[in-house]
Amino acid sequence: MSKPVSILLPEEIAILLEQDELLRSMAESILADELGKLLLKTLVLDKLAEGSELTEDDIAELDKRIKRGLRLRIEAKIGVRHK
Repeated sequence: MSKPVSILLPEEIAILLEQDELLRSMAESILADELGKLLLKTLVLDKLAEGSELTEDDIAELDKRIKRGLRLRIEAKIGVRHK
């Protein structure tokens, strides 16, 4: 069952959705699906992190290391190196 809610959108998008019923219907479907996935993922991650002893600084450092490692792998595949 669906329940209407109000959300704020950029004016240009709101105007497009107000003018085109098909576009509005597509947007509602996409938003419902994607928001549902995002909320579920957030709830699961919150539950997993509930008992964690990591600090925000620890998480920021892990994030930095993971992103750097991914960047280095991608650069190695395409033959580019940055410092």
